[in-house]
Amino acid sequence: MSGPAFPRGATPVARLEDLSDLEAAAILMLRICCDAAAGRPAPTRFRRGGPEAAAYEAVAALVSAAVAGARRPLARHAVECACVGADESALARMVASAAEGEREEAMLLATLIARPEHGPEVARLAERAGLELRRLALRLRRGGETVH
Repeated sequence: MSGPAFPRGATPVARLEDLSDLEAAAILMLRICCDAAAGRPAPTRFRRGGPEAAAYEAVAALVSAAVAGARRPLARHAVECACVGADESALARMVASAAEGEREEAMLLATLIARPEHGPEVARLAERAGLELRRLALRLRRGGETVH
């Protein structure tokens, strides 16, 4: 009998195009933050200030807290992958719930990712990340900043 095809938490549960814009952005930013933590520099636009940098910093703080308090190592897919893993999906839903003011839902999802004593902090950081991602999306929609 062979082991699982994917590490725990990495099993694909969706595709990025199936998610809301906020959830997809949270996952992409999560992947970029994890790459940066592993030594791959983040794109320049996330390091030069403005709403992109604020969103990046908020997601980086969330990822740092989630990893520090994780029940087990968090799994993720590569930045360019269209699949969404189970851990990524839980994190994205937590960010979206927190940004929508659904604090109890965000807290429940936080405890799936992190140990219970870390749940409140992770949920609080998810709200900040979600609001920064929303702010960035609004600015980009209004044409306030060139992305490419």
